[in-house]
Amino acid sequence: RDAISLGLLVREGPGMRFGDTVDAPPVPLRVLGPTVASAPPAVSGPAEPIAALLAAHERYRQGDADGARDALDRLEKLAPRFAPLWALSAAVDLVDPALTPAISRDRARASLVRAFALDPTMARAAHNLALIEQQDDRPEEAMTWIEAGRRAAPHSFRFALLEVEVLLDRGWDRE
Repeated sequence: RDAISLGLLVREGPGMRFGDTVDAPPVPLRVLGPTVASAPPAVSGPAEPIAALLAAHERYRQGDADGARDALDRLEKLAPRFAPLWALSAAVDLVDPALTPAISRDRARASLVRAFALDPTMARAAHNLALIEQQDDRPEEAMTWIEAGRRAAPHSFRFALLEVEVLLDRGWDRE
């Protein structure tokens, strides 16, 4: 569970797409560390999707899986095609103490697949999908997501490192 972090929210590339829910041009928003994502201009009121995402993220950081899930459910009603919603949903699934490890990984997998389908440039989703597949001893599926991640972020080193780990797990060093 610890291998997949909140890095799910930030993806590599020029900016985060907001799907079909925003007509305004994107403006920068610093979500985590030095990585910059873009988001629509802030508007007042609780219905603003970025505010809802940040509220869910804060609950997640506090270890409140139920509160984060409630906030994500509200966000899904506002912006169901917002890929970061599904990325954060996966992170919440992975730390939810009410779920067994297998169920949490299955739910996280489904959310990450949805995030990547909505935004195929979200390399972090592909990376975390590869990690889940590796943890579930599914190396072929892991390699599929590693390749998808390489297409999304061709200059990222993380996919080369993960590929080496998957190959070593498969006994590649003994061949």
